This record gives sequence, C-alpha cells and structure tokens, in this order.
Amino acid sequence: MAVVLVMLGVFLISKTGGNTQSSLSIGWIAILSGLASGFCYSLYYTIGKYFSGRYSSANLFLWVLPMGALGILPFVDFVEKTPLAWAALISVSLVSTFLANFCYYQGLKTLEAGKASIVATLEPVVAAVTAYIFLGEYFSFLGYVGAGLILLAVMSTIYDH
Repeated sequence: MAVVLVMLGVFLISKTGGNTQSSLSIGWIAILSGLASGFCYSLYYTIGKYFSGRYSSANLFLWVLPMGALGILPFVDFVEKTPLAWAALISVSLVSTFLANFCYYQGLKTLEAGKASIVATLEPVVAAVTAYIFLGEYFSFLGYVGAGLILLAVMSTIYDH
C-alpha cells in the first residue's frame, strides 16, 4: 500500500509543478527515459544493500563516485570557473553527494532496501519545500495532496511493525 501511495504522490507532485499552461506532449523517448531512470535508480537500493554490508561507506564512495564522474565525462564542458563556482561545486560534491550518500549507506546497513526506498521518497517533498523557501515555487492543491500521500506512506513504513 505504501508503494501505491508513493507512486500516486510523486505523480501528483510532478504533474502539478512547473508550468501547467505548457502545451508540450510527452513522447515515447521521454517515457522510456523515465522508466529506465526509475529502473536504474531502484538498483541503487538493492545493489547498495548488498555492498553496504561488505564495505564501509567511505570505501564504496572511493570507487563509486569516480565511476559516476567517468559516466558523465562526455557531457562536460571544461571552462574556467570563478572562485564562487568552485565553492559551489565543492559544496555540492561534499554535502549533497558525499555526505548525503554516506549517511544513506550507513542507514541502509540497518534498514531493509524496500523500506529505505520508500523513506527515500521524501526527496520530492524536501525538494518542493526547498524550492518554496529559496525560489518561491508552490504546488497546486493536488501537489499538496501528493506530498501528503508520500508523508503518509513514509510514516506507515516507519511505524509498520
């Protein structure tokens, strides 16, 4: 039931955000890309659970993060950066990438992958709150309903005995 609530909640958040007046249609490439992305993201939990019991979080990132960097290397333009840009890159690397994933893998050592994936769906709710605080973005009524469904699913997962 929690998975259904999460899927509906994420759909409502995604459907009601951004420019609702847009006339863009969603093509097959977008749908297939979204499904492939979701599949690959789901591997993050199962593969992560497997390796988190065998290696320390820091050791995992010693290998995983450079491999991820190699994956995006063909899409990177190397240009000079200002000190502010370097500070932003370093902050994102340390806080949003390393620290967030380190904490996640520490938690994954004690939580089963299915529950961890549902708890991780708080991400769109946190992103929406952050977008509201820093960018002044807000949901329609259905977006708030979606956020509520996600919170309900996460709470039911946490307190499921």
